[in-house]
Amino acid sequence: VVPGLPAAWAKQPATRLNNGNKLVIGFAGQMYSKDEWDQLLATLDALDLKLEGRDVEIKMLGREFELEGFYKRNIHYLGWRDQIESIELLSQCDILYCPYFFDRELESTSRLSFPSKLTTYLAAGRPVLLHGPEYSSPYKFLKQYDAGILCHGLAKTAISNSLSRLVYDADKYAQLAENGNRAFLENLTDEYMRRQFLKTLDMANNARGFSK
Repeated sequence: VVPGLPAAWAKQPATRLNNGNKLVIGFAGQMYSKDEWDQLLATLDALDLKLEGRDVEIKMLGREFELEGFYKRNIHYLGWRDQIESIELLSQCDILYCPYFFDRELESTSRLSFPSKLTTYLAAGRPVLLHGPEYSSPYKFLKQYDAGILCHGLAKTAISNSLSRLVYDADKYAQLAENGNRAFLENLTDEYMRRQFLKTLDMANNARGFSK
């Protein structure tokens, strides 16, 4: 069951980056895709925390994270926030990072599960960077709607190129945010989930009646 949120909580889709001097990457929820996260940090290390002339900052929302700092970091840990405040804080970021498992031993998880953070990200109205395999459920969902930058490799060049595109291609940035808003409203609201649940119950009742 994919988690939904009230449609009224959705922010208007962003049309541009927030600040001309900074690039703020947002992350919320559990950090279960640690290999992918570590590679993002390694990429930012190689870039010396600068991208397209902007200083890169990361804002993290969640109960608990394990962080290591062998190089300088610009990470702001904001702790746990409720959904409404999380959406507000994420809407103040520029890019929302969603890693998913590349590990082949977790392929079934990547294919069959759906990250709840993606619902929150799309409600926040900012473009998503999906960092995961092409067969994963969030990758396929965002590709269908053209609602995120899709990075399906662990190489630093792939990650940096994906981030850079969101900075220098203003038209693409705005389009991704708009498409993400549409993807949320059409698939991930409480209202939509309720309709689908009732539809499923109705189909089940009809099936039982037919079997009699």
